[in-house]
Amino acid sequence: MKKLTKKTWFLLSVCVVMVALVSLPHLRAVNDSDRNPTARFTLNEEELTKMQAEIDANGWTFSVDINPEVNYSQYQANLINRGPVSFGASTPAAVSIEDSKLPRSYACVSTPVVDQGTCSAWPFASNAMFESVIKLRDSVTVRLSESWLLECNPYGWDCTDGWFAGDIFFNTGAVLAANFTPGSSCTGVTISYQANTWHFCGNGYSAASTTAIKNAIVAYGSVACLVYVDSYFMAYSSGVFNHSGTGNVNHFVTICGWDDTTGAWKMKNSWGTNWGENGYMWIAYGCHDIGWAANYLDY
Repeated sequence: MKKLTKKTWFLLSVCVVMVALVSLPHLRAVNDSDRNPTARFTLNEEELTKMQAEIDANGWTFSVDINPEVNYSQYQANLINRGPVSFGASTPAAVSIEDSKLPRSYACVSTPVVDQGTCSAWPFASNAMFESVIKLRDSVTVRLSESWLLECNPYGWDCTDGWFAGDIFFNTGAVLAANFTPGSSCTGVTISYQANTWHFCGNGYSAASTTAIKNAIVAYGSVACLVYVDSYFMAYSSGVFNHSGTGNVNHFVTICGWDDTTGAWKMKNSWGTNWGENGYMWIAYGCHDIGWAANYLDY
């Protein structure tokens, strides 16, 4: 074998370094995507077919699909990736109905599904909860302003970072969407509704019990909570979602009703009416940590 010259060795070394420089960013991106809950959502038809086959093989009771009218990547980019914010909420629900006396099913008292667009879901789930409470108490359907929550909250929360707005609804109140123009002054805005107080159904760092959540829904209206979202959750189209995936809770939603026959909550999302069952999901009790930090308003 012919011995390689120093010049040849040098050229080979340069080539190896160049290949490494080109490859490493790609490898790093792949690894980051594996760890990052906001990695781009890129399911195709072949992957959907495999996903549905796995659902069928496990006896799960839901279907998946990709609706071209839903911007999955946009919503996935706004999943939260940090721990909870602690506020000194008072004790759990004062109204308590024995589990055996709760209805077997409960229809949602809720307002129309909205689309959070390029924003985090915290103001949308918070407003959906308060709108439900107002509808239950006053028998009127109102539309509260997410823009006011985003631009005028006292904590500096925005479309990328925020938490449940119960503390704001209690200390300041809520503003009708018709009474606040995005980008306008926060001074002198008419406060239309104010909560008497707010409570966790359990606590702020775990999933509340099924009974506690049911009690809060019956007595006060929808509860806001966190849930874990993965690709199966995002691709959900119908049925009772009972996937066995686990992970850190990363999305704000509301629970507005239930059905004990199927053992599932009716969950209201903020991804528009083209997602899921007209913007809603039936999700099995406890699945994907649904009900994490569940909280409600007393209005």
